[in-house]
Amino acid sequence: MTPPYSRFASKLTIRLGLGSAYGALLELLQTVVPARTASFYDAAANFSGVAVGLGLGFLKGWIATRLPKRYY
Repeated sequence: MTPPYSRFASKLTIRLGLGSAYGALLELLQTVVPARTASFYDAAANFSGVAVGLGLGFLKGWIATRLPKRYY
């Protein structure tokens, strides 16, 4: 049986990777649209947004497991 932290790490890695790949794809597609340019900084902002979103989602889930049901 896989330890819980290992499952969490693998799920987090997969979600972070997929979100980052999606952001990179959007930046790549901007190169074919006239008047749009791709930027490394935009890709970094996409990655940061995915990381913050995953962190907030994890925090919400962690808090929800520790509060009585009447609070959410």
